[in-house]
Amino acid sequence: MNNTKLLSVMYRERPIDLFYDQDQVNANCDCQHYTNGPVAWWPGEGDAEDVVGSQDGTIVSPANAQSTGVVGQSFDFPGVGSVNVGNPIVNEAPLSCDFWAFAPTLPLGNQYLISIGGETGAGFGFSFSVVNQKWRFTVRRPDGTYAYKETPQAIQTSQWIHLAGTWDGTRLDAGIRLYVDGEEVVTSAVVNSTVLNTGIPRNLVLGRPSTTSSYGWAGQMD
Repeated sequence: MNNTKLLSVMYRERPIDLFYDQDQVNANCDCQHYTNGPVAWWPGEGDAEDVVGSQDGTIVSPANAQSTGVVGQSFDFPGVGSVNVGNPIVNEAPLSCDFWAFAPTLPLGNQYLISIGGETGAGFGFSFSVVNQKWRFTVRRPDGTYAYKETPQAIQTSQWIHLAGTWDGTRLDAGIRLYVDGEEVVTSAVVNSTVLNTGIPRNLVLGRPSTTSSYGWAGQMD
């Protein structure tokens, strides 16, 4: 894998089978080639501008968008701070989301990278997090039931990792897909039929859960 920046934090309203196809990557990759279909894209080039839509975010210090990324700059979260987007954008499936993540060390506790109501008790939506030092993609249906897929191994540290998740709206195993560096995680989805909470969609947040300032991501996103 080379260090070509295919996509920054990107959010689509429909799933695609594969975000990162190594056979299609080359050193002259034009990021704009991959913008067909997204509803939002935050490259993190010094600010939280949505370059394909109108959902600009607000950077909450000490988070910043000035650290070195895969290409150019990236969002940097020291465990506190966030990028707040004031609109849920899309809170219904099908949807897809992908980004690059960099963890300097193994997290000691659970941390959230992206959340739009996908964390416990937050209504409906999705989230990317690190739970028990593993990547996890969680989806929540409007009835409050949820499911997730996670990697069988601990996350990789001190290197950029490409993460992608797609969801077709069901709690079926085939409907929830998680990719790490273009490889689909083949473990079965964990499905929970317990209704923890239902409610209004939560705003999209990068760097922490959408309901609390705790459990913040200590790393970079690009």
